[in-house]
Amino acid sequence: MGREVMECTKIQAEITLRPFELSDVDDFMDWARNNEVTKYCRWNTYTSKEEAVNFLKEVISLYPWYRAICVDNRSIGSIFVMPDMPYLDRIEGLVFAENKASQRVLEKAGFLREGLLRKYFFVKGKSRDIVVFSIVVSTCPIEMEN
Repeated sequence: MGREVMECTKIQAEITLRPFELSDVDDFMDWARNNEVTKYCRWNTYTSKEEAVNFLKEVISLYPWYRAICVDNRSIGSIFVMPDMPYLDRIEGLVFAENKASQRVLEKAGFLREGLLRKYFFVKGKSRDIVVFSIVVSTCPIEMEN
């Protein structure tokens, strides 16, 4: 009996980091209204589009290092980076130790696990352990818009 072999096609998406825009509000709401996602954020779950727009206008826009993680220009998450650096040799990902899904995402994106920072963040009334991941840009370039 023959064994069927399925041919897999790798689909490559363009991943970019850019400032949030008000037009990102619907994409932002896709993940910002999910309690399973926001339990790992410093901010609470958003339940209305109006609250999300206000957050993007009044909070996010004040911090130039708060960037949208975009796949094919669609916001799928957020990250803090220092956009005014003249060079960027290393990118770090800090993830709550219990957030295994985000750790897998970073690993799939080529980040390497470096270690555990115990009681590193105090978020939502609790000290949290953080796992540190990094990627050296020269091994996997990421485009970042100003």
